[in-house]
Order: sequence, then C-alpha cells, then structure tokens
Amino acid sequence: MESKKTARQILSADLGLIHKLDKREKKSYNLVMSAIEELEQRVARLESLFEDVIKEKLTYILQRLDQLYEKTERDKTEILAKTEKDKTELLEKIANLYAKTEKDKAEILTKTERDKKELIKWMIGLLVGFSTLIITAMWAMLSFALK
Repeated sequence: MESKKTARQILSADLGLIHKLDKREKKSYNLVMSAIEELEQRVARLESLFEDVIKEKLTYILQRLDQLYEKTERDKTEILAKTEKDKTELLEKIANLYAKTEKDKAEILTKTERDKKELIKWMIGLLVGFSTLIITAMWAMLSFALK
C-alpha cells in the first residue's frame, strides 16, 4: 500500500520531521517541493495531452469506421440491386428462349408431318407406277405367250 502513495503524501507524512529542520534545510525542502509540484503539473499536462490525442485518434477511427460501414452498406445495396436486375433479365431471356424453342418445335413437328404425308404419297405413286409397269409387262408377256 505504501508503494502506491504519491510523493506529496509521503512528504506530507513527514511534516513532523520538517519542523525540526533548520532554515537551510527548509529552503532546500521548499525547492524540492516546488520541483515536485512542477513535475506533477507537467505530468498532469502530459496526461491531458495524451488523453486529447487519444480521443482525437479514436474519434477519427470511429468516423472512418462509420464511413466504411456506410460504403459497405451502399455497395451491398448496389450489388443486390444489380443482381436482382441481372436475375430478372436472365429469367426474361430464358422465357423468350423457351417460347422460341416451343415455337420451333411446333414448326418442326408440322413440317415433319407434312413431309411424312408427302413421302407416303410419293411411295404410293411409285408403287402404283411400278405396279402398272409390271402389270403391263406381264400382260405383254402373257399375250405374246398365248399367241
């Protein structure tokens, strides 16, 4: 506990010893006390200065931190808005592609059906044509064979 006492408290405690000192010793004691008081004032000024500097730095740091938070929130909002816009655009493009694909699919199915019918007609025409030739050739052979 005694080690935590200030120099002034220790010196004040020894006040009884001071009365016993002669004038010369009192003068040196007063010089020492004034030097101690001056040092205490200087220390108090330095502490005050350090506190002010620390407060300024902390204030600057807090302001900068607030600015960073604001910028982060602003950037986050911008990114979310852009993402939502891009998402909407992509969904529109996908819907358009799907509609076009369905339209193309319907066109292809229609053309395929038409081509099937046309091929069937050609096959029937070829079959009838060749059948007619075959029947005619057989008729000619049978007629020639019967004469």
